[in-house]
Amino acid sequence: MSKLKDEEVFVAKALIKYFEKSNNKVISYTDGGDPPDILFEFENEEIGIEVRQLEQNDVNKSNTLDNKYENIVKNLNMEDFEIDSKLSIWLWIKRTSKEINIIKLSKKLMKKLNNFFENNQIKDGSKFEISIDNIDFIFTVFDKPTNYTDNKNFFNLGIISKSDSRDYGDVVNHLAKNVNMDFIKYSMINNAILDKQNKCKNKNCRWLALFDRYFSKFTNFSDNEHYEFYKDVIQDKKGFEKIFIVFENNDVMEL
Repeated sequence: MSKLKDEEVFVAKALIKYFEKSNNKVISYTDGGDPPDILFEFENEEIGIEVRQLEQNDVNKSNTLDNKYENIVKNLNMEDFEIDSKLSIWLWIKRTSKEINIIKLSKKLMKKLNNFFENNQIKDGSKFEISIDNIDFIFTVFDKPTNYTDNKNFFNLGIISKSDSRDYGDVVNHLAKNVNMDFIKYSMINNAILDKQNKCKNKNCRWLALFDRYFSKFTNFSDNEHYEFYKDVIQDKKGFEKIFIVFENNDVMEL
């Protein structure tokens, strides 16, 4: 049986302190055989816990996904359309785990856009909700829609219209990398949970512990911002009975 890694020991000790607060004493913990990473022995049962670190490398992986979505916009040839330079068309895509063929999807989007232009529907205040290959999109014209900026189900692909004052490519690149941090967080964390779900299938992994070594660096612990963040992001435990978030200051959050 292999030795526990340093991060697994840290998580185990933090969880033991957390359980002690509710008089749920851990008698011992050992290597679980991977999976699970850790085996906790309580008075009446043993529970396998899988551990996953969240760190900078996960952000890099999410940026790869971000770039993939960005390419949907880059493949739209907006030069084909006459667009009032005062108008901005914002494009939003609903989160999906489906594989996306960027070129085919972009072509189908162009056909939809062409239909909107032919029917003179592209004007101030216009809004369209469409589905292409079971992937949901929202187009809004002129104003960034406040009712979607806080909706974690939709990812902002950016402005897809031309502009007299700014280079189109610069606008898209800026938006894709800065407007969508919520999407990156969502993607990074939920992909980590999904990875562990696949690894632990038919194994004795009842609980998952996420060791946050990234997001907490940008968190104000004094106002419980870190708790609100995870409650918002993790809506599906993917088959785990419980998910714990372990922070570097030894705080533990249970979902």
